[in-house]
Amino acid sequence: AKKALNAIRMTSYMLSQSSSKLGSLLDKKPSSTSAPVYQFIAFTADESKQIEQNAWQAGSRIGTSTYLISAIAKCVENILKSRNQKPPYLWFSTPHKERKIGAKGHLFSNQLSFLFFKLKSDDLNSNETAVDSLNGQLKLQIKNQITAKYSDLMDALRLTPLFVYEQMVDVASNGKLASFGFSDLGIDQLQLNEFCGAKVERVFRYPPVPTPPGFNVAVVRSSEQFQFVFGYVEEALKPKEMDRFLTDFKNQLLNGNT
Repeated sequence: AKKALNAIRMTSYMLSQSSSKLGSLLDKKPSSTSAPVYQFIAFTADESKQIEQNAWQAGSRIGTSTYLISAIAKCVENILKSRNQKPPYLWFSTPHKERKIGAKGHLFSNQLSFLFFKLKSDDLNSNETAVDSLNGQLKLQIKNQITAKYSDLMDALRLTPLFVYEQMVDVASNGKLASFGFSDLGIDQLQLNEFCGAKVERVFRYPPVPTPPGFNVAVVRSSEQFQFVFGYVEEALKPKEMDRFLTDFKNQLLNGNT
C-alpha cells in the first residue's frame, strides 16, 4: 500500500512540475534513422582545479555537480535565446545510484533512481543563483524521499504497456519531457591498461541519448581531470550550434561567468 501511495504521489509531483512551456532544444521530431553524435572535452589538471575553485565560490559545496549543471543550463538557455526563444524554465533529471556499497543486488541492473530539477529564467541569471536553486531543490527532494518514490513508481509501471506509458508521460509536457540530461559518473573506475592481453590506449564512454530531449552530458574525473562527453541528435543541435555551446561551456566553467 505504501509503494502504491508513493507511486501516486510521484506521478502527481512530476505532472505538477513539468509542462509544454519547458525549454527544449528539439526543433522537430527526429527521424527513426537519426543517430547520436558525440563530442569530448578533457580539461587539464590545472583547469580542473580552477573549475573546482569556481564551483566552491558559486556555492557548490558537496562536489561540483550543481556548478557543472548550472553551466550546462546557462549554455542551453543561450542556444535557445539565439533562436529567439525565451522559455520560462528548463526541466531535467539526473540519475541517483540506489545500490548500497557492499549490498547484494540484481546482476543486470544499475539500481538507479532519479532527481528532478527546474531552473526558472531568473535562476539562470548567474551561476550562483542557479547553484543556489539546485541546492535548495536537492535538499527538498532528499527530505521528501523523491528517489524512493520514483523507484516505487517505476515498479508500479513494470507491467504497463509501452504505448500507455508514452501517453502518460506526454500528457503534461506535450512530448517534450526534458531540456537535457546530465550524469556525474564520479571518479573513473575504468583505469584499464590491458584487456584480454591487448594494450588499452583509451577508454571511451558513450552515454545514451534519449530523444526527447536529444541532448545528454556525462562527466567523469580521471587522473584529477574533468572529462565530458556530449551526446546529441542534430534535430536538437546543429554542428555550428554545438561549436558555440562548447566554447560557451568552457568559458562558463573556467571563468565562472555570472
